[in-house]
Amino acid sequence: MASNSVKILHTSEIQLGRKFPQLGRAGDLVRSAIKETFERTIKVALDDGVDGVIIAGNLFAANLVSRNLIDFTMRQIERLGRIPVTLVPGNCDALDETSLYKHLQLRRIPSNLTILGLEGRKKVDYPNLGFTVHGLAAGSGAAQLPSVGESQDNLQILVLPVGAESTDSGEYQLSELAQQAVAADCFDYIAVGGTFGFSRWGDNVVSSGSPEGIDFVQGEPGRVVLAEISRERVDLAHREVGKLKWVDLEFHSDSYRFTLEVERELQSHVDAQTVLRARLTGRPTRDGFIDVPALRRRFDDSLCRFIVTDERQFDSSLIDNLPESSSNLVNEFTALVREGYDNAPPELQAGYLQSLSTGRALLSGKDVM
Repeated sequence: MASNSVKILHTSEIQLGRKFPQLGRAGDLVRSAIKETFERTIKVALDDGVDGVIIAGNLFAANLVSRNLIDFTMRQIERLGRIPVTLVPGNCDALDETSLYKHLQLRRIPSNLTILGLEGRKKVDYPNLGFTVHGLAAGSGAAQLPSVGESQDNLQILVLPVGAESTDSGEYQLSELAQQAVAADCFDYIAVGGTFGFSRWGDNVVSSGSPEGIDFVQGEPGRVVLAEISRERVDLAHREVGKLKWVDLEFHSDSYRFTLEVERELQSHVDAQTVLRARLTGRPTRDGFIDVPALRRRFDDSLCRFIVTDERQFDSSLIDNLPESSSNLVNEFTALVREGYDNAPPELQAGYLQSLSTGRALLSGKDVM
């Protein structure tokens, strides 16, 4: 008999086995953290006594992953016992000709796991629990909303693993199919995948985000969603499961001119579980100096990973009408840089301007560190 409400753990974008070439050796730490977070996600489902688990896309980061990782994942799902898990493949682990899910029959699949999209299956009923899950897997060719008959006793849940799309501005919006699902008004809950951060698009339209931080995103990744679903409403709760923090800091030249100023701000974020990106932006001043190599040496060992990106705009204002210094050495250096700048192709001129700013600061003996 259908119940009045059900409690569902909703997660997506787990991306087991994801590669992190930009992180170097720290990539191994992040991959390990993703596995640990998946274990914590399973524990949350057990501790909170959910009626079901929904994975809305990209359980794996690719279809080519190790057998050991697949076996680890299946063992974790098996831990849930009678709690059903409905998995809908996303773009990364799509149901194409290389799909790992099409070969899972070669191994033991947990009896509580249903993979929608395989062999054309688009829904699974859980009559004893009171809900039905519909899903449109990426790569399955399904592009139409499933039909939901009238007088359904079960609560109707729709899973769209690519239900959110990135716009040209970098923001996310609901896909056309997801908008159609909202307009159809026949689903009690719509689980949207495709974003790393949490979003609530409507009363019953939710992106869970990734349970572990795996990129510099908005929306507080590192959590799973617990959705209490009824005909009348959807109540959401969150459980913190993530281990890592991805922090993106901007240091604009108007506010940060010297290395020490940047160091003081970075120090407040030092944590071995943090991947931190420091972005230097703006137009540098003639007397300012930020020692990027020194920053790397200072913080490389105190964070999970420290990334510095220099996006500053070094333009000709740094060299035009530059006053002479009281130091002959500074003046000689400036003349050499000016000559190099004037003769350099446009794509190399920014390098000369950057060296001018750095060199004059150092040769003048200013306390810029």
